[in-house]
Amino acid sequence: MLDKFAKKESPILGYAGFGGGVSSLLTLASGKITYVEDVFSTYLYDGNGSDRTITNGIDLAGEGGIVWTKCRNDTPNHQIDYIEGTTRYDMYTDLANSATITDLTDTSSYSSGVDQYNSDGYRIKNGGANTNATYNSRNYVSWTFRKCPGFFDIVTYTSQSGVTAINHNLGSVPGCIMVKKLNGGTSWQVYHRSSGAGKEFELDGADGERTNNAFPSTPTSTQFFISPSNNNVFGNVGDQFIAYLFAHNDGSFGEDSDEAVIKCDHYNGSGSSGKTVDLGFEPQWVLIKKATATGSNRSWWLGDIMRSMPAGTGDLFLQPNNNAGDSGPWDFIDPTPTGFTITTGDDNFNTSGVKYNYIAIRRPHKAPEAGTEVFAANLLSASNNGIQNVWTPGFVPDALFVKKHETSDDMRVATRMSGKRGFLVTNGNNAEPGGSTDYYHFDDSTNTIHQTYIGGGSDGTINYAFKRAPGFFDIVAYNGSNSAQNISHNLGAKPALIICKRRNSTGNWQVYADVPAGGATKYMMLDDTAIFNANSNRWNNTEPTATQFTVGTYSDLNTSGGTYLAYLFGNLDGICKIGEYAGTGNDITIDCGFNPRFIMIKQCTGQGDGWYIVDYVRGINAGNDPWIRFNQSNAQITSTDIVDSTSGGFIVQAGGGGRVNDADGRKYLYWAIA
Repeated sequence: MLDKFAKKESPILGYAGFGGGVSSLLTLASGKITYVEDVFSTYLYDGNGSDRTITNGIDLAGEGGIVWTKCRNDTPNHQIDYIEGTTRYDMYTDLANSATITDLTDTSSYSSGVDQYNSDGYRIKNGGANTNATYNSRNYVSWTFRKCPGFFDIVTYTSQSGVTAINHNLGSVPGCIMVKKLNGGTSWQVYHRSSGAGKEFELDGADGERTNNAFPSTPTSTQFFISPSNNNVFGNVGDQFIAYLFAHNDGSFGEDSDEAVIKCDHYNGSGSSGKTVDLGFEPQWVLIKKATATGSNRSWWLGDIMRSMPAGTGDLFLQPNNNAGDSGPWDFIDPTPTGFTITTGDDNFNTSGVKYNYIAIRRPHKAPEAGTEVFAANLLSASNNGIQNVWTPGFVPDALFVKKHETSDDMRVATRMSGKRGFLVTNGNNAEPGGSTDYYHFDDSTNTIHQTYIGGGSDGTINYAFKRAPGFFDIVAYNGSNSAQNISHNLGAKPALIICKRRNSTGNWQVYADVPAGGATKYMMLDDTAIFNANSNRWNNTEPTATQFTVGTYSDLNTSGGTYLAYLFGNLDGICKIGEYAGTGNDITIDCGFNPRFIMIKQCTGQGDGWYIVDYVRGINAGNDPWIRFNQSNAQITSTDIVDSTSGGFIVQAGGGGRVNDADGRKYLYWAIA
């Protein structure tokens, strides 16, 4: 593992890193590192009408939390389930109804909903309409929030007379508080730090911020304050309430316990596309509320990367204040490495001069410990090809490379960042296809990829799935400017390989490699056989860093009106190795530190040749190796012995079939994944 991603110990407090807030000190004192994956999950599933267990990696049994569920394609209510001991509270964000309070020891008292917290998720009882029905082919999304200092807390309390101080365990000043009366039908009351004390919203309503003194004082890191001055809001003395508290910008997460995973803030609308919001991280979940101004478009809007929130058209949104299913596809929000961009002047998101409050949660950011956590390959036989080409890589994927390998066919690249309707072809300069057809479906929490583009035929398909992870792989969508620009990324290490492609027009694939023959003054093209060529305009003669890479003004990388995708790979000990060797004509042993399951080799000096790929599912054999090429649509070749794998790397065969090991010392780029 890279030093960047190794846990660092403090001789006093355990693990080093002094972020912000009381919870940072608690994390350091405990010696426990917490990631966003430990406290939050978006999970998608189809209703089955029966008892079912949802495994999302969140320890609800030991830590507590809530499960918020919504049917995506029909109109049941948004349901929040909270279990405390043997009591379950469920309530609806789109209704002012009293909560349903259930004794879980009495199985005759309930028929559906979340009825059990597990150490890695939760169980749903039966097939209630809000959480697990089968009729109308219902599909669902659930968001799990685990109690954790610096992220989320839950408080139940009884109202008192006058202003009441309520203790909490968030460990930092709350950025947002959602309060619901349990024993009566009053609206949800929401405090947001950007509107401040004395103002409130209704989660079940579409009004903007209102002044009613429900939250009379600014909360602290240990207490928040409510006032029963409006009895219809906070009830009479003795009424029961529940409060959900969301932290703001508490830096106590990640490898060095110095990263925030949630932010509650606001932006002011500009009225035009391109409004940027800086979070300091890339979001996976965003809840936005138009806070000021009048008018009908003041709903709460909720998007996440699992349902679809790509860079470009394809956004799907739910509204917590009503029971409608997913709306879209829209192009409202584009995630960026440091926040998000509002890509519309739509009144819901970007009216000029209007304040919009939001809650945003960081995308997953835990470094992998094994190659199987971030890379998988799959071979589908011809009998499995059809309108639904489905396979499960064993993790939630972010990118897919797919090719029919037994016949001539393009290799396509689809990513979660480009959505269902976008893919690029590695052996050509084509733009992403237009139109309304959905090609690749990443919205499945069983880690399954659905490909509707791959049709029938008499040939098999090879698939490579990649997951974004620090040190290993990142994807960045960016816009061209016609001026040299630095592009932020979240790889967390200097990229060893960058592959860029224009999306909205034709353009060749541009490749940077951090090897002696390459660097920021050279380039190759993935859709071509040419070697490294010198050019000062591709990468602006600037080496990439752990946080950004630089592009010049070459049109295939950076022109005004152009939209681009960049795929970044790093050298990560035990998982990924990108390097260079010189041909000798004799066997060459390459030390990777692992047994590779994927190997790519490209000649990069001397005379050009293709981008050769072998993999473990088609066979990296002691004899001939089936290989395909990024730059060609040809069927695989099975009559050449290129490489043999070893426990610690691979051996480039003598001669390498005349393709990967000429005897004249020319250089070769290689890319190996465990």
